[in-house]
Amino acid sequence: MKVLIRDSNKNCCIPGPQGPPGTTGHTGYTGPTGSTGFTGPTGIIGPTGPPDGPTGPTGETGPTGFTGETGPTGFTGPTGLLGPTGPSDGPTGPMGPTGFTGPTGETGFTGPIGETGPTGPTGETGPTGPTGETGPTGPTGFTGPTGETGPTGETGPTGPTGFTGPTGPTGFTGPTGETGPTGPTGNTGPTGETGPTGPLGTGPTGPTGPTGETGPTGPLGTGPTGATGPQGSTGATGQINQLIYYNSGGNLTNGGSYLLYGDQDSVESATQILINRSGTLRDLYVMLGSAPGGITTRMFTVNLNGVATTLVVTITGASTTGSNTVDTVAVVVNDLISVFQDRTGGTTASGAQVSLSLT
Repeated sequence: MKVLIRDSNKNCCIPGPQGPPGTTGHTGYTGPTGSTGFTGPTGIIGPTGPPDGPTGPTGETGPTGFTGETGPTGFTGPTGLLGPTGPSDGPTGPMGPTGFTGPTGETGFTGPIGETGPTGPTGETGPTGPTGETGPTGPTGFTGPTGETGPTGETGPTGPTGFTGPTGPTGFTGPTGETGPTGPTGNTGPTGETGPTGPLGTGPTGPTGPTGETGPTGPLGTGPTGATGPQGSTGATGQINQLIYYNSGGNLTNGGSYLLYGDQDSVESATQILINRSGTLRDLYVMLGSAPGGITTRMFTVNLNGVATTLVVTITGASTTGSNTVDTVAVVVNDLISVFQDRTGGTTASGAQVSLSLT
């Protein structure tokens, strides 16, 4: 829409400069055509200079005149009849001098916003970008609280019977018992067969005399004592089996301890036993008052001169007994032995009895 303004001399209807085109809005309804305003006088066209003449010096810019007050906008006149269209190939007339810039007209009302056009089709999906580098591993989270102990599982089937252990050493020979009483006299054996009859004598048989009385039995004669027989060879010496035993005397110390008989101590030298002959330590047996339970383990180790040996018994879970009849430890006179107990896992209270053999 053109805005018609008045110049400073209050001449009507000099067109102002056209602003840049705005965004095309929705086409509104066509209003009634107003009447054409009065056409302002055309400025005088100056003489055209020779086409090849030198360009004259630019004149100094005159001072800008005071801006006159904006006159009231005149009523838009009715549109005049459209004149005939001139020839399209006529010569272009010389450009007249640029007129003075008229004052800026008042801003017209903003037209209504056009309806939103339909959404264009969705563009094709672009190619997938390269995978980014793996970020650094985050810090390890805090360990959650230990869950409650689950219920005890059902007892598993009984395992197969283990192999029979080796026969223990022969015990000491007991003393000879007292001689028992003499048994009763046996029955008299049967009479032997009668020997053959001798040959009959040739003489006449005399009369049979009377049977005389039986005389008294004579005294029993005692023969001399026979010589003592030679002494038999000495038999092989039997194996000596010396038992060594311990008792905790109460609940085992959870932090580890050395056993005595009826007590425990944290100092090994206060519990050591002195060996009085050369031999071999073997057959370590342990019995607990209460099973360790779960994954808790009780360990009993024989120490020789302050150093742990391979003679060890470990008891875990629901068991209360354990033994080691495989490993042995050689000892000599004046060696020192002790038994150290410790545990891993929980803290079930229990006493213990321990024994081993010196052979």
